[in-house]
Amino acid sequence: MYGRMFAATRAAGQSSRSRLADLLIASTAAANNLPVYTRNPDDFRAVKEIVKIIAL
Repeated sequence: MYGRMFAATRAAGQSSRSRLADLLIASTAAANNLPVYTRNPDDFRAVKEIVKIIAL
């Protein structure tokens, strides 16, 4: 799942290195069929097709 997140981030033109923690969080959520709750939904915009992002 992390590979899919990494590829989506790179395809969106975002730096994947600076988003390591975000990608791990999103990968874990997607692997367990859970949404990601965040105050910074823009940090996850590249992976919104893979995992549901819920802004707080």
